Amino acid sequence: MTWNLQEWLKRSQEEAAAAFAAGHATVGGPFEGMAFPGYAQAYVRAAGAVLTAANAKQELDILARPCVYLQRHAAELHIKNLRDIAGEILSRKAGEEYEPPRFTHGLVALLAAAKLNIAAVGDGWAVPQDLELLVNELVAFEGPDETVLRYERTRKNVPSFPERKNAPVRYWQRRLEAIDESLTVRDDFATRAPETYSMFEAIVYELYLLSIDDEP
Repeated sequence: MTWNLQEWLKRSQEEAAAAFAAGHATVGGPFEGMAFPGYAQAYVRAAGAVLTAANAKQELDILARPCVYLQRHAAELHIKNLRDIAGEILSRKAGEEYEPPRFTHGLVALLAAAKLNIAAVGDGWAVPQDLELLVNELVAFEGPDETVLRYERTRKNVPSFPERKNAPVRYWQRRLEAIDESLTVRDDFATRAPETYSMFEAIVYELYLLSIDDEP
């Protein structure tokens, strides 16, 4: 479960060092979905990096929109991850193949789907309360159009934010990092007893057991 750059990228340490020195990054590959940091965690870190730069250069207003966009996308990815892991468990138990829903970016609909799947799995599992609260705050900030953080003008060709809004980016980032930690499989996962697992680790463990049962 430990993220290892050399294993993930399947290349030698010398090649990785040379690529880093040249300013190159490698995206994709067979291990991307299993790597740490995962996709959602990477966006949490990216938001943190933008926020750090904004604080250092005193450009919080200038970098607020990209920062909140990254925070929002990280929350979206965590919700989708919870929805899909729980959905995979339900499908395997039913002897079916899980098909993720069609792409959507609406946080309200995604949150509802994640809560439904996790509740159906049982064991008292639920979407972390602060993730739900944060999503509600982000939805209130962006309004009915989920593209406002990506573009200067909306689909109706009006300014995305015609009136000034306060974005508590530092507060959101602290909470997002705490949420991210609770939805991450710890490095010692494989050596710990299942009764010590967090809710998220327990869900991952159940999916792992079901995947073993399905092997021929």
